[in-house]
Amino acid sequence: MNKDLSYDRTKPVNVTGGGGLATKSGIEAGAGFTGNPRTKSVVFSTAFIGANYSPSVVGDDNRTWNISNRLSTGFDISSNSGSPVTGNVYWTAIYNGET
Repeated sequence: MNKDLSYDRTKPVNVTGGGGLATKSGIEAGAGFTGNPRTKSVVFSTAFIGANYSPSVVGDDNRTWNISNRLSTGFDISSNSGSPVTGNVYWTAIYNGET
């Protein structure tokens, strides 16, 4: 079954395509990144079956983003800097296993 949800820009979007490909994506506001280095936890609205997915992150701020603590329920994004994140951070997670 193919399921496409409209893009809302404030909430994660879950899309399941043919061939068992499952994708989740969302936007995190820069103000939500805290600590040193600035980090934000992404929590999926529905978990993947396992942690076998590939997250990708790009942000409005020019940074080298790191992913850590990858679980079936989400992951952490690190900005690799203690300075505030001022723009939005966009993420996509593509599941690599069977759905």
